[in-house]
Amino acid sequence: MTLPTILWFFKKLLATLLLPPLMPLLLIAAGLLLLPWKARLGRSVAWAGLLIGLLLCTPISVGWLIAPLENVPVLRPEDLARGQAIVILSAGWRQYMPEYGQPTPNRLAWSGCAMVREWRAQAACRS
Repeated sequence: MTLPTILWFFKKLLATLLLPPLMPLLLIAAGLLLLPWKARLGRSVAWAGLLIGLLLCTPISVGWLIAPLENVPVLRPEDLARGQAIVILSAGWRQYMPEYGQPTPNRLAWSGCAMVREWRAQAACRS
């Protein structure tokens, strides 16, 4: 195993442990394991894990956490006229298409292209 492979594995393991839903569950488990020796601390840790888990699942707190990341303005049809390339995310290829002799874009890619053509036509009509 090479060092980059080990670091990648460690990064994925750490992300799995720290991100929901495992992190709150680990807090709850740690709190329950502490109950026989430190009952007050165990209950506090278990309740904290439960509250963190609930907090990370509610739409209000998720919206509050995501709000600073979503500061990109919405794309308007007028902006499409200035665009040089349009990337359609999550579109893929149909690998086995014997009638074409090569892979072709799947349905998502074609529907995305149709939306772009419609937006461009609307933008051209407005100008």
